[in-house]
Amino acid sequence: MMTKTEYGTSQHLETRVTQGDGVEFYLQEASVPDPGEHEVIVRVEAAPLNPSDIAAMFGLGALKSVEEIQREGRKVVRIKASAPPANSASMVGIGRPAGVECAGRVVAAGTSAQAQALLGRTVTVLGPPAFARFKCVKAAACMAFPEGIEPREVASAFVNPMTALAMIETMRLDGHKAIVHTAAASNLGQMLAKLCIEEDIDLVAIVRKEEQRRMLSELGVKYVLNSSQPDFEDRLTDALVATGATVAFDAIAGGGLIDRILRCMESAQLRLVEGPTTQYGTPVNKQVHVYGGLDPDAMVIGPAMARGYGMTWTVGGWLLTNVLNRVGPARVAELRQRVADSIRTIFKSSYGREISLEEAVSAKAIEAFFAQTTGGKFLITPHKEV
Repeated sequence: MMTKTEYGTSQHLETRVTQGDGVEFYLQEASVPDPGEHEVIVRVEAAPLNPSDIAAMFGLGALKSVEEIQREGRKVVRIKASAPPANSASMVGIGRPAGVECAGRVVAAGTSAQAQALLGRTVTVLGPPAFARFKCVKAAACMAFPEGIEPREVASAFVNPMTALAMIETMRLDGHKAIVHTAAASNLGQMLAKLCIEEDIDLVAIVRKEEQRRMLSELGVKYVLNSSQPDFEDRLTDALVATGATVAFDAIAGGGLIDRILRCMESAQLRLVEGPTTQYGTPVNKQVHVYGGLDPDAMVIGPAMARGYGMTWTVGGWLLTNVLNRVGPARVAELRQRVADSIRTIFKSSYGREISLEEAVSAKAIEAFFAQTTGGKFLITPHKEV
């Protein structure tokens, strides 16, 4: 068990919105309190940099400018993206700890039985600051893993796994039987693919590069389509006829892909539906849930009545926490247990590079963050020696 002298002073990554929608990124020192009765101290050893972290910290879209400066003896990186972080106008001048999920070992614990039971265990924790050396959290907020599991194995044990599971929960709750997924070669996309194969759910995976298509095909996904190919819409319609998929989860948002998916869904339903239709199109509801924003451009939806997908369709935002609230605590506990049971198989994550807190605060690192290449996901390791 560590002492306050060993964990009392920590560091975490922090952002601050400036006037003009810019963002400053720096390493902030902070004190860590002694754990209360029901609290533990986690020595953070691994934290994934998710696309949602990049959007929350720096904004969406392309990186417009990045520069390093020195202020009061520490390095600060100034960043400007093509679209600022959400609600940035209300956050000017306010420092915000960064990172959503992390994993580490419990090095100190309060006096309660629940807290003491976690001492020395590998745990994952949700909530900022995740990009930190140490953090004090409620024991009840920790997800513990068996002995032998390393923190970097479970660093991504919440956001991506629970999102993939929640997509399937949404499909079933809303009466659909198959799924369309965009940006499908990501870590999340690969998890969803493995889940769908295990549960015998048809998945139509949409990617933008041929190597991504090959990778998912090798995983066993039957319908993998490259949206950059000229016959994409014909092949998508055929896949939608074969699977009957009427719900899509979209990570891109901007541009016209949602419009294309809806048109192909309606074309597929015209081939599947029995009997005549009206000028309002087929009666089957077609849904697109937007859960990401890889493309900051405007979302294109065709003009009314000329869209080619009738009037029975919905497009809206989709948030993991809303789904978890919808299914309730008992089901959430079951889903979390499923993640723990399959963390080395279905929910295994891979990373392209590991970096320290200090290495993250650089123009070079920010440029790499924004690239968001498939297979290039970053893992932040706060105690890595530089």
